[in-house]
Amino acid sequence: MKQVSFFLDKFRSILILDDEIKKNIYQIIKNTTGGKIKKSDIKIFKNILYLKTTPQLKNEILIKKTLILKEIGFLIKNKKIKDVR
Repeated sequence: MKQVSFFLDKFRSILILDDEIKKNIYQIIKNTTGGKIKKSDIKIFKNILYLKTTPQLKNEILIKKTLILKEIGFLIKNKKIKDVR
């Protein structure tokens, strides 16, 4: 019988992976647009990136969407992001 800590370690590694993905997305947005967004305002649901930010930064992100998606795909191989909203 496996210990409970074995299962908890799986969840811990998933959370760490998700946090690193958000850090990478934060850096890409910061480098591409020059704007700052909180890591807590970055959500990924069904391969779509949802950002909670100001309208000005949102417009800048949407203008440079193809570049941002290309960089995300280059840095994050294990998660395919299809769209930014």
